Amino acid sequence: MASRSAERISQQATNSIDQAQKSLKLLHGEMEHVHRLATLGTLAAGIAHEINNLLTPVLGYAQMAKADPGDSKLQTKALERAIAGVEATAKIAEAMLGFARPGQQVSGANVLEVLESAISCLARTPSKDGLDLQISIDPQLCVNMQPISLQQVLINLLLNSIKAMAGKPGRIVISSSISSDGFVEISVMDSGPGIPQEISQTLFEAFVTMSKAGTESTGSGLGLAICKELIEAAGGTISVQSQPNQGTTFTLRLQQAEVVASPVGKIHDHSSTDAKAA
Repeated sequence: MASRSAERISQQATNSIDQAQKSLKLLHGEMEHVHRLATLGTLAAGIAHEINNLLTPVLGYAQMAKADPGDSKLQTKALERAIAGVEATAKIAEAMLGFARPGQQVSGANVLEVLESAISCLARTPSKDGLDLQISIDPQLCVNMQPISLQQVLINLLLNSIKAMAGKPGRIVISSSISSDGFVEISVMDSGPGIPQEISQTLFEAFVTMSKAGTESTGSGLGLAICKELIEAAGGTISVQSQPNQGTTFTLRLQQAEVVASPVGKIHDHSSTDAKAA
């Protein structure tokens, strides 16, 4: 009798633990999704500004074409501007929707493709704020992580770098390499003011913000904490190296999804491309 009672209590305890673990996993997933939506809120002002910049010339050319319907060259130019503006706006909207909706359970992510989608989510490219964005990523490099999770991490790191520069000219370099133990290392380096040591030691803890260093911050302090959870859930690590007035480098270490023989790609300067789109 006592033995059966003990077994029943043990089974109930096991069921309760299993249910608690399932609930915790569900809450983690919901927290990640809510954070993605909060990140979109952070991006909203920049997105609205860029869409306005895209639609303003469309409206201007349409009004001129309407006022002079006999000018065939002007009509053609107006249509070309309209098509370009709508396509660019649609691309921003597609990136936003892809980031907001829950991600599919995909085990591998192409690093360069995910990075490009993260930059698209910014809407306003860094070069428009005087920042030189350089990318050195092997086009075939893949890591063992869900693309939407890697995108979330990269967007947060990019936003942090842009914010650190505070509208001043600077540089962001994103590069990849393969470590001696076979891990992929993705580095996001900026030439900003750096992070004080007392902050960098607890930077990945929840609710830690740069405001503790005397700098104004409107963030929740959850971004890097969630980034750390996402990276560790994929079996990787994230670390930071920074010194005041010497910039900051975040390094992601992730398992390689497949062996890629092609060399690391050349550094691409996005300033010329952005200038054409401006």
